[in-house]
Amino acid sequence: MLQPSSRDPGGNVETWCIRSAKESKLRDRVYKGIPDRWRGAAWDLLMNRIASTGYREVARLSEEYKDGLDKPSKYDVQIDLDVPRTISGHVMFRTRYGAG
Repeated sequence: MLQPSSRDPGGNVETWCIRSAKESKLRDRVYKGIPDRWRGAAWDLLMNRIASTGYREVARLSEEYKDGLDKPSKYDVQIDLDVPRTISGHVMFRTRYGAG
């Protein structure tokens, strides 16, 4: 569904694009779920489509997102109560305050 649209001098993919034949399926596939290995590429692609001013806007939104991750949430207590009750068997949540 995705294909590289540009690469850096080392051959790594910088930006992605959607194959024209798969354009109509994009929304359905996003709602269905994006596999873990493609999430970064899909996030980058969708952010570039949404951002009206291009790369600067995407960089600003990325920084805003990173800053938001560091801020405490008023829902932290409720999340700490709900996670062990609902998805304690998930590999990311097996240990308290682990990777999840």
